Amino acid sequence: MQKVLTNSDGELDESSFSHYGENNLSSSQWLQLVHYVNAVQAQNKPFFLVNEFQKDIANKDKEWVLASYLMCKQQVSMVYFALYQAYGRDMQIPELDAQIGSPQTQMYEKQGAYWRDYTNGETLVNPTDTPATIKTDATTAYVDIFGQPISQTFTLSPHTGKILLVKSH
Repeated sequence: MQKVLTNSDGELDESSFSHYGENNLSSSQWLQLVHYVNAVQAQNKPFFLVNEFQKDIANKDKEWVLASYLMCKQQVSMVYFALYQAYGRDMQIPELDAQIGSPQTQMYEKQGAYWRDYTNGETLVNPTDTPATIKTDATTAYVDIFGQPISQTFTLSPHTGKILLVKSH
């Protein structure tokens, strides 16, 4: 892959985090993709992540893809949602406009999940087969990307993601 990357202007992955809408990536596949997306961007080359879905896109699928994307989003990447082989159709995913801010850290592991801190929230992904019990900072109130309040302690199911936005007062 390094030889291909050296001789390319950028990368496009059509299977991405949704694996053509068939299933969410396993832990090792997910981690490999995140690291690869970061490696491409480290060379100032763009990475385009196309996430196809067989049918309508459920909220849990939106969160999985967006939380995963935010783990590896740098300056030259883009995420796209499409129904299977329906390129060019604007999917109108309003959650893409979530005001999470700028990344403050690289991805790290904590409480059985991967985390990344942003100026206005956190993104979490659990790519494993085991649920993770998450305890957030007790001094911060969060909502999810759909505007629903997040409990200070919650379970992050296997192969799911969650975006925590600091609740505006």
